[in-house]
Amino acid sequence: MSAIPQASIIIPAYNEEKGLPVVLEQLRKTLNTREISPDDSLADGTEVIIIDDGSSDKTAEIARGYSCKLISHQKNMGKGKAIQTGIANSRGEKIIFIDADGTYPVEEVLHIITRLDDNDVVFTAREWKNIPILNLIGNKMISAVIKVFSGFTGHDPLSGLYGIRRSVIEKLDVETSDFSIETEIVVKSTVMGFNMTELPIRYNRRLGESKINPFKDGLKILKLIFSLLVVYNPLMTFILPGIFLCLIGFIILLLTWAGPFYLSKNITLDTHTFIFSVMAILVGSQVIIQGVILDLYAVKHRYKKPGLALAIFKPLFFRGLFLLGLIILTVGIIITIKAAFIWIDNGFQPYFDTRRAVIALLLNLFGVQLIFSSLIGSVFVREIKNDKTSSG
Repeated sequence: MSAIPQASIIIPAYNEEKGLPVVLEQLRKTLNTREISPDDSLADGTEVIIIDDGSSDKTAEIARGYSCKLISHQKNMGKGKAIQTGIANSRGEKIIFIDADGTYPVEEVLHIITRLDDNDVVFTAREWKNIPILNLIGNKMISAVIKVFSGFTGHDPLSGLYGIRRSVIEKLDVETSDFSIETEIVVKSTVMGFNMTELPIRYNRRLGESKINPFKDGLKILKLIFSLLVVYNPLMTFILPGIFLCLIGFIILLLTWAGPFYLSKNITLDTHTFIFSVMAILVGSQVIIQGVILDLYAVKHRYKKPGLALAIFKPLFFRGLFLLGLIILTVGIIITIKAAFIWIDNGFQPYFDTRRAVIALLLNLFGVQLIFSSLIGSVFVREIKNDKTSSG
């Protein structure tokens, strides 16, 4: 059996009969060997794997002309699936991905392999001059969203040339089947705190027809970003929106606490606005709590590093939250009982102290929220603590 290669170069290809031979020829020259072969002991210990993703042109035939490892899908399954197949059939500790359309400078593969000595992930940042204007606009917009919501500090999260250590890609557990695969890898590796670097590269004109639909694939990428951030960044998706709702609710509650509040001659905030403020507080607090639980869930399942979650949400925090919930619930019950006696004293006539009733409802529901949420949170904190003890 041949020695395990140092690196695996994975090339997903779908109808790339024009670009693939150029890429393979450049790889042959770059690797400084007579032929590309995963079974030969190359000078740099590199194997090349081509995933023919159900091509209907001569992609597979061209690949067979080189002594690289060729794996063919019976039908087109998407770039993400092709990459997953390549990973499953690769052997190198360093894995490099490059598109088969001739747009990426193949010689940079060696630089990526070298940089993986000191980094978990090596991304590349393309120059923009050969990217179609519509694609460029979409890339800029999606890149901005990824940076804001995931904390990615690079410049080009959508580049199709990058490298990653096998031990890291296995932890990322990639699932995307289409062109969103790069987005998933960028978001997960960023939030999980892996060591990353970025390599500036040139970008060549594409050889052959593009398979990307800027609008359709752009929407898929955005959908993936927000679905990932539900677990990988609950601070952005849950906690901050919840805090905003609570602040709005508390401000309106204070303004309308004692009675109507007149913003102007024509605008009055009264009972219904008061009720809205209570609803905003309840919804916002519930969203915050869900975000905290999701954050702990992400840490528990190693989707992200502990960081701020465990620094704040310790067992003592949840014990205090439980006690606070009991106090708030007790006050709410007392106000409810007092309101009930007033209603009884009035001979069960219509009860018009709406604010008292709404405040009692707020305190009762909020108290119950805190009590049960503290119990759920303490379970996750205990599990995370047990994991750290068993691993350490």
